[in-house]
Amino acid sequence: MPGEGDERTLLVDDSSDGGGDLVDYEEELEARRPTKMQWFTVLVCGMGNGIDAVEVLSVSFILPALGDEIPEDKLGYLGAAVFMGMLVGAIVAGFFADRHGRQPVLAVAMLFNFFFMLGFSMSKGLWMMTAFRFMTGCGVGGAVPVVFSMASEVMPRSMRGAAISIVASFFMVGSIGVALLAWLVIPHGSWRLFAALCSLPALFVAVITLLFLKESPRFLLASGRANEATATFKRLTRQDGEAQRNIRLMPVEVVASQGGLKEVGSPRSRASHPLQAQGEKSHWSVVQDLFSPKLRGVTGVLCLVTSCMGFGWYGLIMWMPALFKSRHVDMCIGAKAGDSECTYQSALFAASSCFPGNMFAVVAMDRYIPHRQMLAASLLLGAGAGLFAVVSSSPWELGLGYCAFNAVSTVAWNSLDVASTESFPTSMRGTSMGILSSIGRLAATAAQLVYALPSFQPPSALPIMASAIAMSISSLAALYLPHDPEAPFQSS
Repeated sequence: MPGEGDERTLLVDDSSDGGGDLVDYEEELEARRPTKMQWFTVLVCGMGNGIDAVEVLSVSFILPALGDEIPEDKLGYLGAAVFMGMLVGAIVAGFFADRHGRQPVLAVAMLFNFFFMLGFSMSKGLWMMTAFRFMTGCGVGGAVPVVFSMASEVMPRSMRGAAISIVASFFMVGSIGVALLAWLVIPHGSWRLFAALCSLPALFVAVITLLFLKESPRFLLASGRANEATATFKRLTRQDGEAQRNIRLMPVEVVASQGGLKEVGSPRSRASHPLQAQGEKSHWSVVQDLFSPKLRGVTGVLCLVTSCMGFGWYGLIMWMPALFKSRHVDMCIGAKAGDSECTYQSALFAASSCFPGNMFAVVAMDRYIPHRQMLAASLLLGAGAGLFAVVSSSPWELGLGYCAFNAVSTVAWNSLDVASTESFPTSMRGTSMGILSSIGRLAATAAQLVYALPSFQPPSALPIMASAIAMSISSLAALYLPHDPEAPFQSS
């Protein structure tokens, strides 16, 4: 067993007695073409992320229809309950995903969302509705750290940026889907039917996750279950009509490196590492590991980037409609401002403007532009686009600036997702993603409070100044993120 001062510490291996060529997980994954099963896994993870959009945006369509059931001054409780549930769900589910696996936690999170969203559609009274919204938030919030972790672990590093960007782009898909559903259902039916229909995608994802999705081989390998990891890896990477090589996956070492830790394959075996005893650790102990001397640098930078970016972006997104209203600009065609049809058109317009940013991230992320540089540049460009929209003198310029802000900010969020998943070892990736997701939710909540202040209302310049400063801080901090494209799942 390595001593305490040894920088290379090995996770338990259970495959030393098996036959076949001993191969490194990352090298073998890189040498193979991605299979249908790998892309299917990315697709399912994307659908899980899309449900996040359904959950967040469905509230904005439901609240106006609750005027006869809930006092207007209490409607904010329902929106706040969702965000608080997401915060709690992300932290708890991230920890359990590192302890028990990605696949079962994703399935449970989706079932959680389905049952409580369906319950919300039948609930009555402020406190019962608020409780159901909190629980649905726990479900969808718990899925977010899992889907990004799982998608990153099943794809080769050369395509990891594209895969995570595809998962992130499903937030746009979910946004468009829920706006169309609201447009079709609420004016002609009821908000309860709309809420019940919004629960069905989560049930669909839960069923296909339980029936068809494989556990992440990377998680199994990091858990010391190398035989199971090898078998799952073979099923995941099997190409139709091709003979399977007889291989064994190397056990995984967590190696200390400049600025953090990284994982490498090693032919050694029968050693142990404290991270292997994840099941014996408390949640607080795992959080302490994230702020250990080897990881506190990258953890601190990502916390700063996430909080400043969440505050600046979400605050400006929330403030923009007020700016449009003050300038008598509508994001709709053939409808009047304030009409329900204009509300649905505006939501579709905002979601669709993210499409160019998603496509650019899928094509260029880490293939042409490293995600660290892409994150820093897109944050500065996003602040500039927001500033352009605010100082514009015509409705077209305002609309163009708003679209550019959405598109460029989408690139920034996708880049941050890639940076977050690649900065931590497998055994704590779920926990780290959960914590970062919760920090983002807290920053968004703070932005809701600050940007609603009277001094922040149009034509005040305070909102764009606050957002520009916050996003610029994020941009500068992003340059301190480690980036080593040859080192899998690292922070070095």
